[in-house]
Amino acid sequence: MKNIGLRVFFSNSGQLAKHLPGHEQREEQIAMAEAIEEAIDRPNHLLVEAGTGVGKSLAYLVPLVSWAVKTKKRVLVSTYTKTLQTQLIEKDIPLLKDCVETPFEAALCLGANNYLCLRKLNNPYQMEIFKDEEELRQLEMIRGWSMETGSGVVSELDFSPLREVWEAVSRDHEFCHGRRCPHRTGCFYARARFVWKQANLLVANHHLFFANLASGGGVLPEFECVILDEAHRIEDAATGYFGEQVSNRRVPYLLGQVYRPKENRGFAARHVKGERILKAWEEIIGEVEDANRHFFRSLGKLFGQSSSATRLRERLDIDNALAVPLRHLIDQLDSMKKSLSEEARDEARAYMRRAKEISWALDFIIEQKGSDLVYWYEASTRRRRLFQSMNYAPIDVSEVMREQVFDRYRSVILTSATMASAGDFDFIRSRLGVRDADQRLLGSPFDFKENALLFSSKSIPDPRRKREEYEKKVATLVEKIIRANRGGGIFVLFTSYRMLYRTFHVLEKKLGDYTILCQGKEDRYRLLEKFRKDIGSVLFGTSTFWMGVDIPGKALQCVIITKLPFEHPDEPVVQARLEKIAEDGGDAFREYSLPQAVLMLRQGFGRLIRTKKDYGVIAILDPRLHTRPYGRKFLDALPETSRSDKIEDISAFLEKKKACS
Repeated sequence: MKNIGLRVFFSNSGQLAKHLPGHEQREEQIAMAEAIEEAIDRPNHLLVEAGTGVGKSLAYLVPLVSWAVKTKKRVLVSTYTKTLQTQLIEKDIPLLKDCVETPFEAALCLGANNYLCLRKLNNPYQMEIFKDEEELRQLEMIRGWSMETGSGVVSELDFSPLREVWEAVSRDHEFCHGRRCPHRTGCFYARARFVWKQANLLVANHHLFFANLASGGGVLPEFECVILDEAHRIEDAATGYFGEQVSNRRVPYLLGQVYRPKENRGFAARHVKGERILKAWEEIIGEVEDANRHFFRSLGKLFGQSSSATRLRERLDIDNALAVPLRHLIDQLDSMKKSLSEEARDEARAYMRRAKEISWALDFIIEQKGSDLVYWYEASTRRRRLFQSMNYAPIDVSEVMREQVFDRYRSVILTSATMASAGDFDFIRSRLGVRDADQRLLGSPFDFKENALLFSSKSIPDPRRKREEYEKKVATLVEKIIRANRGGGIFVLFTSYRMLYRTFHVLEKKLGDYTILCQGKEDRYRLLEKFRKDIGSVLFGTSTFWMGVDIPGKALQCVIITKLPFEHPDEPVVQARLEKIAEDGGDAFREYSLPQAVLMLRQGFGRLIRTKKDYGVIAILDPRLHTRPYGRKFLDALPETSRSDKIEDISAFLEKKKACS
C-alpha cells in the first residue's frame, strides 16, 4: 500500500502539484519512484534508465529521503556534473522540503580544497609568499571576505582567484593540524563536516564518492544507501580515480612550494637562515629541476612531442632520473625538521610525502609493477606549452566496483537518461560489476515523433574508406544545415579535434553572418554562456559538449553529429579494454565498441529536447547508419522521430513548428 502514497504525491492533485506550478502527472516518474522505494526496502540494487523529462531527481529523492527519515539512517546522492548538483541543492531539495510534512536536512559535500583555511590565511609568512600586486590584492580581498562568509567555500567569492592564491589559503589535508589548530573553532571545513553529520541526505560528486572509498570511508559521514546519478559516467570516474599521473609540471609545482631561489620564496626561504644553507637548497632545487627536464625531454625524444598517447607494453629501458634527486630533496627536508616548529615540521613532512609519491609512481610506471593495468605516455600542447605525462589506470573497474560499492552498501541505485544499449543493461552491468540488481527501462514523456526531425543520408562517403571525401562532404552539409535552420542555436559535435578545427577553418569565413563559437578558443563555461545569450549562434565542440549540457528552448534547436562516436581504438585505455575482452574470448566490437558508441550517440541526441515545448533537428552525417549492419543498433536506440534525407525538409519542419509554437 505504500506505493499508493507515491502515486498520490506525484499526481495532478498531490503535494508536488500544490507547490510546483504546471506539474503534470507522469507515469514514468511514478514507476521510477516506486521501483526505488522497493529496492531500498527489500533491500536490493537497482538500475533505472529514465528518459528526458521524467523528472528523475524528484523520483529518487522522495523515496530516498522518506526512508532516511523513517529509519534515521543517512543516504547519499552522487552526480558527475556540477550542473546537476546545483539543481539538486538549489531547486529540487528546497521544493521537496516544501512538499513534505516531516522535516529533513540535506547537505552539499565538497572536497576539502574548496574551503578556506584560516590558519594558512593568517600565517605570518603569508605576505612573504606573494610579491605580485594582483596576488596581494586578491589575498586582501579573501581576507576581508573571510570575516563575512559563513561557509568559506571558494564558489561564494565574487571573483575567480588565481590558482596560486587559492591554493595558498585553502584547506589541504596534508597541512591540517586538526585538533591542534588554533583556528579549530572557526574552521570552515570542520563546520561543514559537522553539518554533514547532522544531515539525512548528502549530495556529493563522483570524485568525492570515490575519494571516500579510497580512504576507507574517512571523507564522508557513514551512509547506508546511495544514488549514483549520471551513472553512464561511473566507469570513467572510477578509472580516473584509481589511476595515477605524473606530469612534467608536477615536480616544478612541488619545487615552487618548497623553494624558489630567484625570488627567495617558498618554505625553505621562510625557515632557513644563512647564505650557505640557502645555497645548498638552491643546488638541490636545481638538481631536481634539471632531472625533471632531462627525464621528460628523453621521453619526448623516445615517443614524440606532438599531441598523442603511446601505450607502454613492457618495462621501459629508461632510468627513473628523478629518483636520486628527489631522494636528496627528501633528505634535505628531513635534516631541517629538527630546527623547525611543530607546525613547520608538519609542512616539511607533507612535501616529503609528495616527493616520495612522485618517485614511487614513476618507478611503478617504468617497471610496470601492477597487473591488470594499462600504462601510457601522453603529450599535448596546452596554451602553447608542452604537457607530458606518464600514466596508469585500471583496465577493468568491475571488481573494485563490486567489492567496494555493491557489496558494501545496503542499496545502490544507478540512474541516467542513457544506460541501456540495444534495449538492455548488459553492457553497463558487465562494465561495473553489477550482479544481483533489479532493472527498469523507462521512456520519456516527450513527443519526439512530433517535435524532432532526424536527418541522415546514405549518400555521404564512408568516413573509414574515403576520409578526405567524407570530410569535404560533411563541411558542405554542415553549412547547408546551418543555413536551412534559419536562426536558432546549433551544436556541431565532432569526435576529434582534428576534424573539428579542419571543418571550422573551412566554414568560418563562409558563415561570417553567424556567430561561430569553437571549443578550444575559450573555456567551456564561457562558450556556453555566449551560446545561450546569442540565440543565433553555432558552437563547434567535441566530447565535452556531447553530455551534461542542458540548454532548453530556442537557444538550441539543431544538433549536428558529424560521425558515429566510436572511441578511438588506439587510445591506450580503450585499446587495453578491447584486448582484454578478446583475450577472454569475447567480441570486442560487439561487447564494447558498439554499445559504448550507442550510449554516446544517445547522449548527443539528448542535448536537443530538454522540455515538453522544445522542438528541433538532429542531423547525423555518418552513412554507416544505413550502410552497415550495426547501423540499425544506433537507429533503434534513438527515440522515434520524423526522418528525412532532404535538406529542404529541415527548413519546412522548423517553419511548421515555429508557426505552431
